Amino acid sequence: MNPIISITRNQLKGYGSTYYQARIITEKIKPIAKDNNSNVYPLHKVIISLKNYLNKTKIKPKTRQDLNSLLPILLELLNNVVPVVFESSTNLELTKLTKNLFVTMNNIDRKMAESKALVANIKGKRK
Repeated sequence: MNPIISITRNQLKGYGSTYYQARIITEKIKPIAKDNNSNVYPLHKVIISLKNYLNKTKIKPKTRQDLNSLLPILLELLNNVVPVVFESSTNLELTKLTKNLFVTMNNIDRKMAESKALVANIKGKRK
């Protein structure tokens, strides 16, 4: 159940931001790694930076619209899931099936997020 925890500027561009927007969002964040020539940033800090940037009053409407559409995509990648206690049920078979379903759905969500990140990385490099 590992969510996507890092992102590059190329991926941000692939998700729909411009190079300028990706740079502005990440300029005050310390990179955690290098991926070829790209800096890798912690996703949760990028989201915080994006929210802080959106709080500014002097942002052009198109930029605000682009960044507002980027925010849900990044939040989805973060995959904030609240764990559920399955052992409280009296039906053990149902508890087991529910837990297996939850784990499988989480794995699918994680794989989809990884695929989207890869596609965004490829798209970002082409821009």
